[in-house]
Amino acid sequence: MVGREGWQALLEANKQAFVDSFVQRPAFITAYGNMSNDVFVDTLISHTGVTFTTGERDALVSGLTNGTLTRSAALRSIAENGRFVEAKFNDSFVIGVNSRRLDQRCTD
Repeated sequence: MVGREGWQALLEANKQAFVDSFVQRPAFITAYGNMSNDVFVDTLISHTGVTFTTGERDALVSGLTNGTLTRSAALRSIAENGRFVEAKFNDSFVIGVNSRRLDQRCTD
C-alpha cells in the first residue's frame, strides 16, 4: 500500500473507519454510551496513564458538546496524543528488552 499513489488518503480512511466501527461495538457502547461528554473524555484520559493539559481535555469536551467532534474523533485524538503514544512505545520497548534478557538468562 505504501508508495502507491493515494496511499496516505487510504491509510487515513482506514484508520477512521476502524475507529468509527470500534465505538459502535456493543462492549464500547455498554461501557461508554450513557456517559456525559465530560465523563466520557475524563474516563478515556484516565485509561491512558498520562496527563492531558486542561486545555486538551476542555477542547475535547467542547468539541463533543458543540458537535464539532464525534466520540470516535475524540477517542482517536486521545489515542494519538503524542505523550500517550510515547509512553506506550516506551512501555513496549522496556518489555521487549526485558524479555530478551530473560531469554538470554534461560539459555546461559
